[in-house]
Amino acid sequence: MCHFVLLCVKGEESVGILASEFKALKRPMWRYDGLILPLGMEPFASTHHCDCGTDVGRFQRSSTKEKPEGELEKQLRKRGWSNSRITRWRNERERAAQLRAQDDINRRGTGSSECEDIVKLVEKALGRGVTQMGILLHWADPKTPKLITNLKSIELSQLNPDCLTLLEEEKLLVVTPRTKDKLRI
Repeated sequence: MCHFVLLCVKGEESVGILASEFKALKRPMWRYDGLILPLGMEPFASTHHCDCGTDVGRFQRSSTKEKPEGELEKQLRKRGWSNSRITRWRNERERAAQLRAQDDINRRGTGSSECEDIVKLVEKALGRGVTQMGILLHWADPKTPKLITNLKSIELSQLNPDCLTLLEEEKLLVVTPRTKDKLRI
């Protein structure tokens, strides 16, 4: 199970515009199945590989996907790990978490090339006639279809790379070109 960044549009014309923008970037586009989105939107991805290594949603991703530490320790004991080895593992894990937290602090406000590419793609698509476009950070669980009901609406002028680093999981960010087009949520 991994994170996927999905761009969502409504209607055949919007799908065609999105496809041409992906083609201009020399990236494939495929329909992502297993999601039910509001507003009649359809989700699309640009790769069959996950987006876990990107900065999109970096500061909002939940850590609930990991097993509790006690459960991990039980597994390590079953593998024959000694108490001292588990203590070293716990210390290394804590140090790695501190380094990640410091890295997050250093990277806040810097955006990234992936986030900048998404912002440019959304700007181009909205400039070519797409009336609204969604961006979704999806935690893929292939076992069950998922209904997305959580929305946030913003204007294009508010969209920036830093905004995407704070994107929340399973919350559809709907971007509209102007204030008068803004959704009432």
